[in-house]
Amino acid sequence: MTTPILKLAPAVEVLIIEQINAEFNAFYTYQAFQAHFDRHDVALKNTAAFFKKSAEEEIEHARMFISYLNKRGGSLFKRD
Repeated sequence: MTTPILKLAPAVEVLIIEQINAEFNAFYTYQAFQAHFDRHDVALKNTAAFFKKSAEEEIEHARMFISYLNKRGGSLFKRD
């Protein structure tokens, strides 16, 4: 394990974690929309594909924030 270049301020760490949670929430929402529009009785394939792509973008954003948080010595989990 390497030492982080610059440790995050606790308030900044909290904000990044909140953003990660927002990205995951958007991912789940887009996944639900994609599943709805992909149903055989709705069958709006282009709309389903749009929401699938949007979900993939949101999960990638979350991964990037998690990577940044890890590089700066932060953690997604509360430490006692």
